Amino acid sequence: MLHKWIATLFHKNDIKLSIIVSIYNVESYLERCLNSLKPLCSHNIEIILVDDGSTDNSPSIISNFIKDLHYANLNLITKQNGGLSSARNSGLEIVQGEYVTFVDGDDYISPQNLIELCNVLNQEVDVIITPPIVHYLSNKNLEKNDEIYFRLPSVGIKFSSEINPIAIPSVVWSKIYRVELIRKLNLQFPVNLLYEDNYWHWIFMKGLNSALFSETSFYNYVRRPESIMIKTFEKKEGYSIQRILILQKILTDCKNLTSEERSNLVQTFFNSALSDCSKIDYLQLFYLTQRTVRLMNDSELSPFLIDLKYGNLTLQIGKKTESSI
Repeated sequence: MLHKWIATLFHKNDIKLSIIVSIYNVESYLERCLNSLKPLCSHNIEIILVDDGSTDNSPSIISNFIKDLHYANLNLITKQNGGLSSARNSGLEIVQGEYVTFVDGDDYISPQNLIELCNVLNQEVDVIITPPIVHYLSNKNLEKNDEIYFRLPSVGIKFSSEINPIAIPSVVWSKIYRVELIRKLNLQFPVNLLYEDNYWHWIFMKGLNSALFSETSFYNYVRRPESIMIKTFEKKEGYSIQRILILQKILTDCKNLTSEERSNLVQTFFNSALSDCSKIDYLQLFYLTQRTVRLMNDSELSPFLIDLKYGNLTLQIGKKTESSI
């Protein structure tokens, strides 16, 4: 029994990569996602499935997958629904690998490409950044924008002084992260906030020493009609407000941002929030943004945001109501 325990311990410590799969009501896509993980089981890779309180057939699909696979390095976390951040954080608590990557249950991976990337993990970079393969079940009109957004700014190993976080897509999937640095930064996804990837991206990227940019794509991202991002494009109530709330958290927690980065972040988040804003959120968006820019130097703000900071704007809500800010 002792020898078996020791063998298991050494096997666990030898895990190179952990994969955290977040699952919530994605029964139509989940089987494809899980099947894409099967070829990895002959390698030293840990798979962590997190069922975030699914109410559809996802738990049954997970159960069948586990029964069929019989894989020692497979863990299942079943929890009450708490959102994507909560699900990923639960997986991070039990990660055994030297590196970790995140998969959403409605997406899937290209296993051979991921295995190829695992072979270069011994270069001891803090993150591997790759472009995803995007599949369009909706919003095909975004294809050209996606090509630009997900394009790598460079190829090869770069050190922190050579890396511009603004030029790198803020999504956490399609990247492979060093677990040691995550723990050093005490990094978690912010619970009860949307756009959690942006927060993770900035805290991690401002804390790393080096990154490997690779053209080997392993992540298949599916733009589907029911996704959170589609709701953003449809200007759902509350989503623009969430952009400013996550901006505030980035500015508060990321202590080593440059003045240029702070300026770019505020302008980018405000422009995105404004373009996504529902009519009911319009006034609240400006008040939240005003509270944010009042903590910044004028040199970091555009003329419009300076006027907002000092209350030199009059907003017209509808045709009759006017409000001064």
